[in-house]
Amino acid sequence: HTGTTIAGDITVDFLTLDDDNGNLADGSPHYAQINGAFTAHGLPGPAIAPLMFTVPSGIPIFATPNTTLGLTVQVTALGAQPQANTGRLSWRTGASAFQSVAMTQTSPNVYAAQIPMAACGTAVDYYFSANTTTGATGTSPANAPTTFHSVVGGYGASTVFTDGFQTVGAWTVGATGDAATTGLWTRVDPLGTAAQPEDDHTPTPGTICYITGQGTAGGALGEADIDGGATTLTSPTFSLVSNPSAVVSYWRWYSNNTGGAPDADTMTISISNNGGTSWTTLEVVSENVGAWVQKSFRAADFVTPTATMKVKFVASDLATGSVVEAGVDDFAVSGISCTPPFAPADLNHDTYVNGADLAVLLSAWATAAGDIDGNGTTDGSDLAALLSAWTG
Repeated sequence: HTGTTIAGDITVDFLTLDDDNGNLADGSPHYAQINGAFTAHGLPGPAIAPLMFTVPSGIPIFATPNTTLGLTVQVTALGAQPQANTGRLSWRTGASAFQSVAMTQTSPNVYAAQIPMAACGTAVDYYFSANTTTGATGTSPANAPTTFHSVVGGYGASTVFTDGFQTVGAWTVGATGDAATTGLWTRVDPLGTAAQPEDDHTPTPGTICYITGQGTAGGALGEADIDGGATTLTSPTFSLVSNPSAVVSYWRWYSNNTGGAPDADTMTISISNNGGTSWTTLEVVSENVGAWVQKSFRAADFVTPTATMKVKFVASDLATGSVVEAGVDDFAVSGISCTPPFAPADLNHDTYVNGADLAVLLSAWATAAGDIDGNGTTDGSDLAALLSAWTG
């Protein structure tokens, strides 16, 4: 309250309690009832996104290099009805500009998206969009292209370093130049507010993450937010000498759209290859999505991989009246495998067992070049193995 006036973010508080997926952009199970009641009293909640985009197979992390990644995308109504046959895919490789192409509609508001993959270790960023029947445009992610989905060319990952913060790790809070007096990074089970998450990102039974200050249950919105300057969270040192194409990923929370001076601050995330002597920016976070957002970066796109890598998160409040809350969870560094997991019968290594492999086998008959079963020569048993593994 301010005097006799109830702050409008009380509606967000109720919707957050009702939410079931950590994303208010798609409403909540009882959004219509809650928002309708508060709107009748002059306290409307945030507008929900016009459309929902669903990828039934999930958003992939890796895809086969130098091929086309096919995804099915379903568009359904949220705040508006989708207009059929308006789905589009926007994609880019590396830091190039986004290119946009129409997706093929396979049934009403269901599309086939074809994402062209680049070389192993190269990330492809992409997002989906479609129109509503009233001419508006919805996107996935909701605020694309500020944020976007990302997939890396490769055949899987090998873990270099991972931390979901469920146990105490070698992370460092504080750095030269930090001046924040409240809202310092702390490892806790967060207490939710209109600005701060109620839950960490790690699936159950995980409960712990890093956030900028822990208030008290039922405390005021700005009780433990950042005030007075910056606060820094720095990772332990990790090596990428054996994994030069490794990807750094994390889930982050950022809120700066409440308080008396909204949208006045940012959070900078940086990477170092010399133990923290110098830093290169990975991203500057300014959007306020009210949800955990995953980001992934190929380290070599920013610095030369070394044995003394670090990542740091610097959140700050440099403006009067700004309420800033940030969070970090499920930090991971993953090496990329560029060695395809070819089946023994896939003699030409194109990920299929078909006539091309049969031709290789026949041309190598009686030599070791087409040996599938490991007996040292190409013979009838190898032919039988190839035919039994046939995929066409």
